[in-house]
Amino acid sequence: MFTTNNSQAADRYADDYMNRIENAISRHYDEEDFPKMDSFDVERNELSDYLFDKQAILDSEGTERSRYTIYGIIMVIPIVVVAAIPDKSLPYGKMTVLIAILIGIILCVAFRLVQKTLINLRVGKLDTRKKECKSYADAVGAFLADRLEGRDAS
Repeated sequence: MFTTNNSQAADRYADDYMNRIENAISRHYDEEDFPKMDSFDVERNELSDYLFDKQAILDSEGTERSRYTIYGIIMVIPIVVVAAIPDKSLPYGKMTVLIAILIGIILCVAFRLVQKTLINLRVGKLDTRKKECKSYADAVGAFLADRLEGRDAS
């Protein structure tokens, strides 16, 4: 998936989650200390479906560019509304524009909170429905984290 800025941890997580887990399985599955699917009662197809579904949910917020475009549109709406009102009728005079900007920022923050909440709810429902797959993916993630810590220590 294309993003305009890969420096943000959340974007990297959303971009890499499915590939990171699948690549770890293909590279390390034969290693003795790598988590085995059998011990988690997970089949390959079931795990692949879980990873695909989770990746789709994580990607649903869109790219950084599309998010900023939406935020810009949301932020401009109160300003356009204020611009349609004659200057003499504005309740706070020239301060009304600043208030409109503040309202736009508040709307953007509210939109982002609702969007994140919905994504977290959807991921939570998926994780609840597919507990074994989540446990296995978490174990693979922990294996990778341990592997990276081992590299950093040496």
